[in-house]
Order: sequence, then structure tokens, then C-alpha cells
Amino acid sequence: RASRHPPSPISACCVPGQLRLAHCAVCAAYMGLVLSFPGEVFGRIGHYESYAYSVLKDYGTWSIRCYAPAVAVETTGTGGGDDGSFMKLARYIGVFSKPENTKRGAASSSAPTAIAMTTPVISESVAVAMTTPVISDPGAAMKFVLPSKYRSAADAPAPTDPNVRLVDVPERAMAAIRFSGRCKGCQDPVALERYQELLRLMRELGLEPAGAWELHRFNPPFTLARFRTNEVLVPVAQDALTKLGLKMGE
Repeated sequence: RASRHPPSPISACCVPGQLRLAHCAVCAAYMGLVLSFPGEVFGRIGHYESYAYSVLKDYGTWSIRCYAPAVAVETTGTGGGDDGSFMKLARYIGVFSKPENTKRGAASSSAPTAIAMTTPVISESVAVAMTTPVISDPGAAMKFVLPSKYRSAADAPAPTDPNVRLVDVPERAMAAIRFSGRCKGCQDPVALERYQELLRLMRELGLEPAGAWELHRFNPPFTLARFRTNEVLVPVAQDALTKLGLKMGE
């Protein structure tokens, strides 16, 4: 049965903890957060659509999930780090200004389309070697998953920034572990510690990573640390699922 992650606020207000307060104020005005702000301070995020998944196996401290196919907008850092990547994606959906996108097949003068925020903000690590920690670098990708009404990348408004692109994300199996507190990115020691913990738990079952790991962050900067929700996710190969008696789509 498909489920949606509980905590999560503004995709565009979520990640980089260094976003200026002014950005949060603009974002709050845009989202009408005057009413939702008190709840989000304490970690409420259920009022935003979140990346859908079903739980294939719950091991208590961690789980294996099947994520539904989705459309995402992504960019790769070019020196601005998390903040720079975040701002590019936020501008695409229209968080801080007029959306930087255009309808496909429409005249260049047509109005851009504002796109609803979702959660989480996804930061992808860069694999160095599967036997050592996987670290992110300034060239790592950051993604926003678009609302589920977009069934393919071809359905979504085209980015006007050449450094921003739309991608179809296929159904995939991911091992996931959740933690609270502030986390600045894949290079944050807290995230790396959780990644190593998840690797250990996976290997106890004979599982190895099937690709680069991801950091999912769900809360805006003003959420109190103890109420923040973060997750480290590691892809799991189909043959590994079969050995555990698990099947995608169940």
C-alpha cells in the first residue's frame, strides 16, 4: 500500500540551512504559511505532497521501500554548493519570483507555470567506492520531485535555465534510515554516520549498495532541530530483493 512520508515542508525552503531569513520570509508569503508556520516550527509537513513509496519490509530502525515512478527537476552544483543548487530549483517552480519555465509547445511569450512545492529535497552523493564512505561534492545533483500530476518529464513545463533539467525517475527499491536534527548535506558528519549505520544493517542481510546514496530533507530552516526529519537512502538491486523474498510493487 502506497504511503507518503509524514514530515515535510517546502521543497524550496528545505535544504541548505544557510538560506537567509529573507528567503524564508518570501517563501512564507508565497505559500501562505502564516497559518501553517506554527505547525512547521514543530515539524508538521503533512500538508505538502511527498514522494510516494510503499514499505516492502520494516526492520524497526530501518526499512526497505519501493518508490513510485516520479518526475523530478534537478541541477548539478557549479560552485554554489547546496545553496546555489537549491536556488536554481526554487526559481524553476517559482518560489521566490516568476517561475523560470515555459509551457511546451507554447509561444515564448506565454506565462510560465507555478508548480506546487513537494517534499523532500533530495541531495545525491557521489560514489567514490562502495567499500568506503560516499561523499558529495560541489558537482553532486540536487532534485525536487514534482507533483504526481506530472506523469512524465515531457508533461512538465520546460526549464528556461540551461543548468536545470527534468528527469523521469523510475520505480526503485531503497533502503532507508531516518534521523532528526540539523543536517547540512551529504558531507555532514551526521549524514555520513547514518550512511555507515545503514550500510552495516544492510550487510547483516547480505545487501550491498546498488548505486550512490541520497539524503532526503523535509523541513524548512525554521523547524526546531529536534523536530526535523532527515533520511539517508541507499538503492537496493532487484536480485537482492528476490533473495529476501521481496518484490517491487507489493
